[in-house]
Amino acid sequence: MMSKLTKKQIDELKNKTMVELLCDGFNVKVYRTIIKNKVRFFLRINDELNFDWMFEPTKHTESKIFRPNIIYRKMSKRSKKMTKYDTGSKKIDYASMGQALRYFNKVCDSVEVISVNGVPVCSTKDSPKSVTRKHCEVLIDEVLGEKQ
Repeated sequence: MMSKLTKKQIDELKNKTMVELLCDGFNVKVYRTIIKNKVRFFLRINDELNFDWMFEPTKHTESKIFRPNIIYRKMSKRSKKMTKYDTGSKKIDYASMGQALRYFNKVCDSVEVISVNGVPVCSTKDSPKSVTRKHCEVLIDEVLGEKQ
């Protein structure tokens, strides 16, 4: 079943420090870190980071999870109008957890939460057959409702 994160789930997850997701079959881990004295949200796919994914995005399907590197430039020194250019490479960090989750919802066909701040969330794939999807959603709401 193809499922995406709801707006309510994104609002609850955006204040967390680490979220592990299953995006189109890839295990994506987004966690808070400090890069150049700024708090950024860094991501790893299947617990690894391969830089070929960012510089050769057409050859690797994992690269769609990384956001595109877009720059703005003036046409001339006197011009006030900025033109948008896509450099063809990708960036590995996001400004906020919410930005990352919204981007995953946009580019991936299915997005499911695996764990929040290291606490596993029930999923129908790993749980016994007696556990229903509704029961799993209740467990997800309980984990998301916890304070940090």
